[in-house]
Amino acid sequence: MEDNARVFFGEIRRLTHRYFVQTSAHVEQHFGLVAKLHDYTLRSSSGAVVCITGATYVAEQASSFLHFVWGHFYPTVVAVARQGHLHRSTQIIFQKREFLCPRSQWLALYGLLFDTLPEFDAECKHATRSVELNPEIPIVMHYQNESRNFPSQQAATWKQHLDLCTWQPYLNEIAMSRLGLAARQSMQIVYLLQGEIDANTGYSSFAGEDHDIVSLLERHLSREGVKIRSLSPRAAWHEQVQVLLQTNVLFGGLHSKLESFELWLPTGSILFAMQPDFACTCRFAYCAAANKHRALLYVLATGPGVVCQLG
Repeated sequence: MEDNARVFFGEIRRLTHRYFVQTSAHVEQHFGLVAKLHDYTLRSSSGAVVCITGATYVAEQASSFLHFVWGHFYPTVVAVARQGHLHRSTQIIFQKREFLCPRSQWLALYGLLFDTLPEFDAECKHATRSVELNPEIPIVMHYQNESRNFPSQQAATWKQHLDLCTWQPYLNEIAMSRLGLAARQSMQIVYLLQGEIDANTGYSSFAGEDHDIVSLLERHLSREGVKIRSLSPRAAWHEQVQVLLQTNVLFGGLHSKLESFELWLPTGSILFAMQPDFACTCRFAYCAAANKHRALLYVLATGPGVVCQLG
């Protein structure tokens, strides 16, 4: 009984930390960091107070970083950009509660684009512009509610989804300017550590697997005189993105949240996604390759017998 209670409260603590705790101290620290970031230029963009109406099906899952990035952050950024308001002075107000009630620490990621943090207001009282999200896109997962899976079988929905995906190169361009980075001259190869943290010990349950993979990669790459860098998903958001923006080759497994970090890779980079024996996340590969000018090579390393058709 005591062991079960310890596991239960450990899990509650882990979930609270990962998903829902953005304290006043976090907000103060965030604004101190964002104030030092640089301007960026996107043609014909201006600041506004933008109300985001609706929510994607992905965001409504609201349980992982992948749901946040693909269901909340990325569709919002693209919707605002299409309206001509992707500008550091833009204020985002969400009409829906996902990730905002209570507030998630992941909202800090919006600091890469905006000087203010998103707010929740069901009435959007102070908004000067309004943008509605399409609930059916992006197409990145299956749902228990079968009616939500039907749109992903339609060509028109896939066309909208892939059009959404074509905006990915702009994120690298803007973030490079925002963080004041220049194109890296030397090759950078990164292994993204797997981020599942044990609720009781605080350590990754995949530490041994990560060590074996990194050792294997180091043995092969050392023959070419190339070093590999490890990146923890637990690092601060700006530290993670700063590394990824200048990464030429990125390796990662199922539990590294690789698909959530791929958005920041530069044009011409290579991604090796090491798949589990039972799955193939090819939907993310389709999206990554949607913009031909990005020239990103997405390698799905699968086990025997795995079908890579729809994911």
